[in-house]
Amino acid sequence: MTTILAVLSSTDGTSGTIFGQTDDGTLVRIDVKDLGEPGRDDTYRIRTNTGYDSGEQKLEKGGNIQIHK
Repeated sequence: MTTILAVLSSTDGTSGTIFGQTDDGTLVRIDVKDLGEPGRDDTYRIRTNTGYDSGEQKLEKGGNIQIHK
């Protein structure tokens, strides 16, 4: 992603969405959920206007989504 267009977060700080655009004009939406520590239940989903959809994915192999307001 080369340009971030908007960043949104829920009022309770458990989810967020990032909207962006790549160099070739593809629009990207990334949804994340912070479902507690240590992060193994956290999820992300990536979608584009070209039809790609990763589906909701867990961070089972490591990582920790943290949303800061």
